[in-house]
Amino acid sequence: MSEQVIFKAELEHLPKMLGWVREKLCAVVVSSSERNKFEVASEEILVNVINYAYEEGHGRLEMIWCNRKNNIALTVVDFGKPFNPLDREKRVIKSLSLEFQEEGGLGIFLVKKLVDKIEYEYVEGANRFTISKRI
Repeated sequence: MSEQVIFKAELEHLPKMLGWVREKLCAVVVSSSERNKFEVASEEILVNVINYAYEEGHGRLEMIWCNRKNNIALTVVDFGKPFNPLDREKRVIKSLSLEFQEEGGLGIFLVKKLVDKIEYEYVEGANRFTISKRI
């Protein structure tokens, strides 16, 4: 089963976006810990799209929820400039505190720790970033 919703890519809509994700997660049998991890990963992806996808600052994003027997997935689609965040991941130096880490790329590092799989593709003028988790 899959569902889709469209939002303006603006921070003021972030609570509604996360509410939609939360609503979908509540319909799935998953622990609160795993639900929280998926929500944090979703927020990281959404905030990055809102802040960086559109140079002019205005655009839209689509969220596609897919719930299969053993897997849930969220795909965030934007029509901004092509950008593969997986190419920008930074290597985290575990001996350094967060304040001394290089800026940029830490969000993808975090998302990778919170979900089972992440994928990026640029298709027909759209960035498609998918996070998924086994349930």
